[in-house]
Amino acid sequence: MSQWIDLAKHYKKVFVETTPTGDMPPSVLGIRKNEPQALALAPNVDKHLALHAAECFRVGFGSDELLLVLDAHTILQAGKSKEEVKRLYEKYSVPGSMQKACDEEGACAAREIADCLLLHHITEKGVVRLDTYPYDYHGKDGGVEFRWMDEENTSLDERDGPKATGLIPETLREIMKQKNIYQQALDPSSEAHYLARCCPDDEETALRHSSVSMRAILEMQGFVVMEIISGRTPEELANSVADKKDICQRVSRLVKNRP
Repeated sequence: MSQWIDLAKHYKKVFVETTPTGDMPPSVLGIRKNEPQALALAPNVDKHLALHAAECFRVGFGSDELLLVLDAHTILQAGKSKEEVKRLYEKYSVPGSMQKACDEEGACAAREIADCLLLHHITEKGVVRLDTYPYDYHGKDGGVEFRWMDEENTSLDERDGPKATGLIPETLREIMKQKNIYQQALDPSSEAHYLARCCPDDEETALRHSSVSMRAILEMQGFVVMEIISGRTPEELANSVADKKDICQRVSRLVKNRP
């Protein structure tokens, strides 16, 4: 898991270096047999679009792990009592309230909340890990050099902790229950069974073909999909998904506000 966390954090730094605000759209990394397959960037800041891409990766790419990456906000907990943290969660319980408070009420400057990289990782068995990596940054004109607030990192791993709840973990679990397109083609009860007559004999070949088609579909829907060359360090992978200038140009159309 650590390699995917490193990849996401390096990837965030690419956006910091190449865009005015440093914001990155919701993104999904597809992983199969412990190798990264592709990265999809949503055309708008909408977690539902990221979940749609996650389903496409599961079915069309045969991904057996998924990593969903969001720019978001989180409650800062270091140095605060449990009662104070609870009060802040109640204060910012309404969706969008953290963004408004940071932009208009100085909540980020007051260290009540902070921008963060929010990672949802799920395995083929449906086990979710949720990681939050707060950072201090307000764009190139914000007067603050980008830094990770490591003292505020939080993690919830279902293998040794409570079950993650909410729209994203629950939807990811349903997505991972689905069979990939090759498995569906071989299932007489599946609507995709008609593909069996033209499906390659082995699963990996079939998924290579279906991933090309699924990538084309996502790109027609406005996603930016980048194949990832395996066998590189997280930093090399983050920089290899696209030329930095190309990233800057391709995401310039995206909505800037974060969820």
